Amino acid sequence: MNRENLKEYIKEIERQKQNNSQFNNIFLDQHNTKSILRYFNVKYHSMNAHEQFIDNIGDFIENALDVSPNQHKRYIIKTDTAGTGVHFAAANVFKDIKNNVSIIFVDPSLGENIFIPFQLKYSEKRKKHNDKLKTLYIYSQIQNSPADCLLFCLHFIKKMHKYSQHFTEIHRNIFNNAITFINEYNKYYSPRPREKLLSDEICVEYQVVCFDQAIKLLPIDFFKHSHSMKPIHAYLQHHPSKNAITVNKKGETLEARYQSHIVTRNIDGKQRTYSKSIEEKRLSLAKAALITETEKERQMAMALLWLEESN
Repeated sequence: MNRENLKEYIKEIERQKQNNSQFNNIFLDQHNTKSILRYFNVKYHSMNAHEQFIDNIGDFIENALDVSPNQHKRYIIKTDTAGTGVHFAAANVFKDIKNNVSIIFVDPSLGENIFIPFQLKYSEKRKKHNDKLKTLYIYSQIQNSPADCLLFCLHFIKKMHKYSQHFTEIHRNIFNNAITFINEYNKYYSPRPREKLLSDEICVEYQVVCFDQAIKLLPIDFFKHSHSMKPIHAYLQHHPSKNAITVNKKGETLEARYQSHIVTRNIDGKQRTYSKSIEEKRLSLAKAALITETEKERQMAMALLWLEESN
């Protein structure tokens, strides 16, 4: 069943790609995410990705607190957006040997959705563990499309695994009160949507940071699928030593990689030019997950055949 779902998913991705359309089927993304998370867990031994969405903050906190000491675990958190749809954020949980637990969220959106930070703050289960549980919610602000948040989160989970030691360091900084919770202006890129919702006071209250802090906290790979060149330019201005760093197997720099994925499309009656990189990632992840599911079904068939022949 998973194989057939993935085949239909790939078919639809390729159809929209051929039509030069922006992929906008969040239902298909959700329907196939479990297979992609399973692929991550098969390929990366220490990935430890939870293979189901979590849409209840209380349940999530219980699960996070249950992580073993010196262990990372990754999640995708799903939330309703006040009746207008759904939104997703990636989360890295780490517990140290003192049983201190950090939850570091990375959200690709511009910052309109504050439902997860709000639910975290007012969760009764969170309040019970305030001394041992701390959170950091990072709006990376690299997504300009309505339906790619889940794919960005899958990418973030993969990079959370790659940079697990880096996330351990952020964990230490959180518990040493070394994180600056602020929506700081960046002269190269500072979208600040609904500014009152993301005031400095709100950032402190809900343990949130926005783009200017995100580029200080997150490694370069977290920005490689940015829809716009502006956040990439701002990142490289802050980290000039990263200009020549290659970010893929082709040996492309962050800027060169962006240029190789530029596309111009008519969206809502306007000509828009942006990177379709995350759409290519959607296709490659779906194809990789299909290979994993095919191998899984082959192994199950062989096991059933062995059982039948042994009886």
